[in-house]
Amino acid sequence: MAVIARWGSTSGCATLPRALPISTLMALRIPLAAACFAIGIGLAGCGNSATPRRPRGVSRAVPPVSVARVRSVDPAAYRASLKDGARIERDAATGGFAVVSSPARHPGALVVVVHGHDGSAFSEYSGWFPYAARGGLGIVSVEWQTRWGRDAQFLSPESTYGLIARAARAAGAAPGRILLHGFSQGSHEAFALTSLDRTSRRLFALTLAESGGVRGAT
Repeated sequence: MAVIARWGSTSGCATLPRALPISTLMALRIPLAAACFAIGIGLAGCGNSATPRRPRGVSRAVPPVSVARVRSVDPAAYRASLKDGARIERDAATGGFAVVSSPARHPGALVVVVHGHDGSAFSEYSGWFPYAARGGLGIVSVEWQTRWGRDAQFLSPESTYGLIARAARAAGAAPGRILLHGFSQGSHEAFALTSLDRTSRRLFALTLAESGGVRGAT
């Protein structure tokens, strides 16, 4: 299993590597033609890339995350996601939810996305959809933020990992056939999730940790 870390740019819109090693792509165990989504990707929506306070993990039972609240973060991405066939699947154990694609041609291979501080699952789903659709891959974009703004809160890594594992199982993804992508605050979480995964289900074949920079920095 490989981890690729890509750190920020001053524009606030870091890009993924233009070309990943063939050996890394092969780790996904899907045809290279289906893996082309991972080459030359520039994410358009960076959200608020200012560094938040260290998040306090939420592992206890919490009130359900409001879909309306998340929708308000990026209404255009919400509309685009639903237009592209996304479903909203609530996770009763955590109160979070996942934005999940309609069945793909390779339903056992997934892209799992963890958004950044004050981002949204809809924004990340919308950003990944064209590339995943081109490769026939499914998408699970997790909503793990429980409070927005200066006092932002997130689910704990353990809770987020559980949400991902349940969503991946529902999608029919086999262990070792998932690409995990974390953006900004989500890139920090991606390392914790990968660490948990290595001692648990080994769901992830590849982890991409991508962090944006501060807008307007010089």
